Amino acid sequence: MGRDAHGLHLHPRRQAPMNCYLVSARLQFLNVSFVGSLAWRLLAFSAVRVYD
Repeated sequence: MGRDAHGLHLHPRRQAPMNCYLVSARLQFLNVSFVGSLAWRLLAFSAVRVYD
């Protein structure tokens, strides 16, 4: 009984870092995709300038 109460008490604390990790991973993915799109735009722009 005491163990169960202890486990239930610890569960939200154990879940919080996971949520933070998921949020940071999502932000990192958005950041990477944003940088990737910028790189693609720069490549396309330079290609257009070279071919022009």
